Amino acid sequence: MGDFYNRGGGQLTVSEIAVDTTATLGDGDTEDNMLAFDGNTVDYRIGLDDGTDRLEFGVGTTHGTTTAFVITPEAQISVEDAFATNIGGSFGTFSSSDTTPSVATGNLWKTHASGQTLTTFDDGLTGQTVTVISTAAVVFDCTSTNLKAGSADITTAAGDVTVWTFDGTNWYLIQFMDVSADMSSVGGGGGATNDDSNLILHMQMFA
Repeated sequence: MGDFYNRGGGQLTVSEIAVDTTATLGDGDTEDNMLAFDGNTVDYRIGLDDGTDRLEFGVGTTHGTTTAFVITPEAQISVEDAFATNIGGSFGTFSSSDTTPSVATGNLWKTHASGQTLTTFDDGLTGQTVTVISTAAVVFDCTSTNLKAGSADITTAAGDVTVWTFDGTNWYLIQFMDVSADMSSVGGGGGATNDDSNLILHMQMFA
């Protein structure tokens, strides 16, 4: 096993670690705690920023700078310079009775296999985009909620797809695919060509 060094330059040699041992950094005081990796040209860190109560993963040894991503007290992962999220390589499923399902753990979702009305998505992060695949008759209440998609509610059928983006307050509909529509040309209606300028996707765009 390699040796460990503290910041003062002293050497800490670990000769034995039990399988059930817990290593604790910090003593509960109001202070930052950090595990720093001292590289030849680039340093990295994993540490608790006590000022924000977030666990940071970043470049360098200064909290709050060149941060790649953090784990928040709400058990969410926030990517600082670009947004990315995943649900263990699969999709999430909304429950049948939840009208405001949480999207904290991913960006690809299917509705419950029964009719339901959705009024918003809980636990979103600013800049997050979610894709929702309807598996039944699902109504998106867009007239008096934080779902913004024009002047009327949207009723989807099984197989329809909606895509929403969050600005920190509201979810805005940016794409809606009607699975029953003819999507072989722009705007539907058939007559597709091999022209690359044609989008082989029928989308309704909402400002």
